[in-house]
Amino acid sequence: MFPTLSFGDQEFCPEEMRASSTKVAGAMVAAGLKEGDTIALMLRNEPALMDVMLAARQLGLYYTPLNWHCKSEEAEYIVRDCGAKALFTHSDLFGQISDGIPSDVSVFALRPHPFTIASYNIRESDIPDATVDWAALVAAAEPLATSATIPRGMIAYTSGTTGRPKGVRRFSPSPEDAPAYTELLTRMFQHGCYLTAISSAEARLKTGSAGRPIEGVSIKIMDDNRNELAAGEAGKIYARHFATSRFTYINREDDRKAIENDGYVTVGDIGYLDDEGYLYVCDRRTDLVLSGGVNIYPAEIEQVLIGMPGVADCAVFGIPDTEFGQSLVAAVQPQGEASLTAQQVKEFLAIRLANFKVPRIVEFRDTLPREDTGKIFKRRLQEEYAARQS
Repeated sequence: MFPTLSFGDQEFCPEEMRASSTKVAGAMVAAGLKEGDTIALMLRNEPALMDVMLAARQLGLYYTPLNWHCKSEEAEYIVRDCGAKALFTHSDLFGQISDGIPSDVSVFALRPHPFTIASYNIRESDIPDATVDWAALVAAAEPLATSATIPRGMIAYTSGTTGRPKGVRRFSPSPEDAPAYTELLTRMFQHGCYLTAISSAEARLKTGSAGRPIEGVSIKIMDDNRNELAAGEAGKIYARHFATSRFTYINREDDRKAIENDGYVTVGDIGYLDDEGYLYVCDRRTDLVLSGGVNIYPAEIEQVLIGMPGVADCAVFGIPDTEFGQSLVAAVQPQGEASLTAQQVKEFLAIRLANFKVPRIVEFRDTLPREDTGKIFKRRLQEEYAARQS
């Protein structure tokens, strides 16, 4: 099944999407990619991105999207960690990551769509040296007539408390399980959700609820000792579902085991179930910052900032922002007699991280508040900042 795609003033029907993506799949075969390989994608949202993703599924490739704001160090880590054999990138974006791409990774460059160029005010660029003109390869390719017997999919990178992004890869179902797996995924997308669902009528009666588990999903609330809690008691939200629980963290088996209990998996969110089985989420993962619709993980920023000469310790946290929802603040404890400025801190981070990860506000403190465990007390930092602003 292929989608209908609308982009700018163009619309691509399912048959056009099928014809385009099968030709792209043929080009992938011609480029030496084979079932089970992983590719990385640094492309903006446009038809070419859909073609590559659909072709990857047909050929049986894993694909790993990179945020197109990434810089060299960020891209290098993800490309190496996921084991990508090839990188697909818009031609104008390659320069910002080229220093970090391993020499054994094939790089295919695509010129952005005219609507993309106009929308982002992009200066048109030639296909960079050390890359292959992907459009020329596709033009010479024959459509791929076959499909992989085992579906693969996306490897999503999401940061955690360790700061380094974790690659989430789902286990491929066996050929016998594939039909059931596809049916489950279809039902999930029909619900428009993954774990819970709630109707508008229910939402009026159950204000603030995320709904009840959809068919095939089981949710439990557990304390820190992994004991199941009664209705109304808040704890970590654990869920079990055939189509969502079968995954691993690339190169981080211990981290994956740590979030599972008897087949139930948690991402650290806190919530409770009422006596009718409706789920309420009390809080996000502790430090997650949502700014402009983008999830930002302060630990990743802190890991880079702590490497800046003159920085003894640091904490990055979110504060309310009327435009973006939240914005970032960095509290920096200088080392000894080191003299640092906010601009120096921002410039140090901007070279190494995407611009949206650079804190808007940088403060300097002689010491940072800590909990009894020695962990930096971020909530106190947030409260102190809010008190000063009020």
